[in-house]
Amino acid sequence: MRRGVVRVLKHEIAESKDYPGHWHVEAIDNEGRVFVAVFSGPEAKDRAAEYADWKNGIRRPAALLRMVSR
Repeated sequence: MRRGVVRVLKHEIAESKDYPGHWHVEAIDNEGRVFVAVFSGPEAKDRAAEYADWKNGIRRPAALLRMVSR
């Protein structure tokens, strides 16, 4: 990637086909590189959705807001 080039990614969630209950947040940049974060365990889907929203600039993660408000 060239210096000074802004990379805009659209992060989307999807459940793993091989491991039900595991959720991926995926993004592909304009050069075809793939970025993935995996969430598993309690409330995995909700946490993945919250992370995707944060990465897409929709809102701040609730966990971060809880930490800041202490």
